[in-house]
Amino acid sequence: MPDTIRRVFDTKGTSDVLYGSPDIDRFIMTRDQRYDEIRWFTDGVDQINLWSYDITFDSLLVVRVSLQVYKVFVRDEVMTVKFNRPPSAEIPEDGVLLDASDFIFKTGLPDPPVQVRLEQETEATEVLVGTTLPDEFVFTFDGQVDIVNRYELHKDRIDLSGYATSFDDLEFVDRAPGKITIWIQTDEGVDRLKVNEPSKRFTSDDFTPEDFIF
Repeated sequence: MPDTIRRVFDTKGTSDVLYGSPDIDRFIMTRDQRYDEIRWFTDGVDQINLWSYDITFDSLLVVRVSLQVYKVFVRDEVMTVKFNRPPSAEIPEDGVLLDASDFIFKTGLPDPPVQVRLEQETEATEVLVGTTLPDEFVFTFDGQVDIVNRYELHKDRIDLSGYATSFDDLEFVDRAPGKITIWIQTDEGVDRLKVNEPSKRFTSDDFTPEDFIF
């Protein structure tokens, strides 16, 4: 483990490519509405400092592109993080390298506000798109196939309280990794929700009752 801490600064107002080193790197990012890229990031050693954003990890949307490449959506900005490939024995079981431990945030900040996304259409397919913050997607019966995009498992929730149903009554169908259809059987008929997770990782087995509001 290296013992020298090296600070790498994002230039305000400029799209930058920041490079890691054999040292312990701290990438100091600036909120400037610019696209930035971090390369040669070492898992478990380097960290990304987001103090200037006044946020917590739950305010980020982290999209896994591959084992070594991640897109981080933070407020109105996007950054790419590219890891050095770790030894096989150090690759997490879930295949995700970038997590909360790779960031530095201000302490004592409140939890981010929940964003309520309401279904509006009753006679046509509707697409609800998640934010970087925790979202609640609220649906009511309309007999249509509705879609949730940018869903984050265990961070966002799907509100089905208007259906008088329960988790055990739902039927999940895997269309592809990160693409799940939920069948909701009611006395009025069947509603379907297509849920799309941007990292294309989870399956229907990953859902729990806590991911819903009944």
